[in-house]
Amino acid sequence: MMVDKRLNEINPDEYDAIILPGGHPGYVNLGRSSKIIEILKQFKTKNKLIGAICGAPSILAKEGLLDDKKATIYPGNEKLLAYPRDNPVVVDGNIITSQGPGTAMIFALKIVEKLLDPATVQRLRKELVVK
Repeated sequence: MMVDKRLNEINPDEYDAIILPGGHPGYVNLGRSSKIIEILKQFKTKNKLIGAICGAPSILAKEGLLDDKKATIYPGNEKLLAYPRDNPVVVDGNIITSQGPGTAMIFALKIVEKLLDPATVQRLRKELVVK
C-alpha cells in the first residue's frame, strides 16, 4: 500500500474529517496508536467530523468520545457503547458511526452529506444506483 504521508507527518489542522475503518485486527491496531487517539481528541475538541465503522466505534467509546453520543457498532458489540442504536448508520453531532461492510455505502453518503451538501448526496445516489 502506498501512502501520501506517514502518521507522524500529519497535521490534524489540515483535515476536516477522520474516518476509522473497521475490520479486525485493523481497528484494534488503530486503537493502540497514541497518535490516532491524540488526533481523535483534537477533532472532538474542534468539533470536526469523526467517522467510525464496524468495530472502530469501540475506539471512540474506549476513549470517552461517545459518552454523551448515540452510536452504532458491529452487531454483538453494543455493550461497548453508552447509547447504542440498532441503525445501519447513526449521526450524532460531529460523529458518524456505522455497523459494518453492508452499511458502508450509507456511511459514505452520510460523510459526504456532512462535508458537502444534500444535493451532492442525491447526485451520488443516482450515479451509484443507491436506493
